[in-house]
Amino acid sequence: KEGSPEETPRKGPMEIFLVTAVGLVGGILFLGLAALSEKRRCPSSGRSAAPTLTWTQFQNGVIGLLEEMKLEILQRETDDRQLDMLVRNPAPLTGGDLLVRALYQEPSETVSQQQVLEFSNMVLQERATKGILITTGRFTSEILGLGELAPIEFLDGAAFEKLLKKHAVVLLGVT
Repeated sequence: KEGSPEETPRKGPMEIFLVTAVGLVGGILFLGLAALSEKRRCPSSGRSAAPTLTWTQFQNGVIGLLEEMKLEILQRETDDRQLDMLVRNPAPLTGGDLLVRALYQEPSETVSQQQVLEFSNMVLQERATKGILITTGRFTSEILGLGELAPIEFLDGAAFEKLLKKHAVVLLGVT
């Protein structure tokens, strides 16, 4: 009939169920991909046994790792829960001076943006080949993007622990 409004067909329970199920599966896939993407940006941001280290064990581990990697420690300064070092990689062509900052933190603590920016500026001012920032805590994905200011490698507690094992650095009193 002319002029009469057409009725919209009603959706049955099966159609509503299918639309809801597809939306739910899509949401789960999206969250899974987002989590995978986050792990790729910060691969070792999981839990680590590194926080069981004492401050002295952490310092000794950092120094032992650098020495095991055949890096020469030129200068070393220690502050409250922070170790700064100037080291030299003697390898021809790829070597150079590196700045290393080791931060002793609780496992749940994250390195602040200010700490990363300060270290990045120090790397640039000292004209180091690159910086290495090591912590017993962790880094957020936002902080990892800040390393673009200066070439910086980030090692959280889990990555530090893996390198200790890889280079067979043994820390006394660690189980």
